Amino acid sequence: MEKGKCASMCMNSCKLPTQEFFNEDMAVPMRMIPDYKTYECRFEFGIPPTEEDEEEARAVSCFVDCPSNKRSVDSSLSIIRCKTN
Repeated sequence: MEKGKCASMCMNSCKLPTQEFFNEDMAVPMRMIPDYKTYECRFEFGIPPTEEDEEEARAVSCFVDCPSNKRSVDSSLSIIRCKTN
């Protein structure tokens, strides 16, 4: 997340796949809470992610240093993308 300078990297490469693995593949309720200031994540086991959690995570703006200046959400794929000009 820190190296890529993009919040969508956290969502698409880490948060969503990790939650899916624990919740669906392992049948262990878990939600992941990213800290965009420290670039760390907190795992909360025994608590499945909620729609509100996911909406809040998707609402995070790109970082100031993000290589792109526009962010969009493709809700049909549940993927957040930063777009370039």
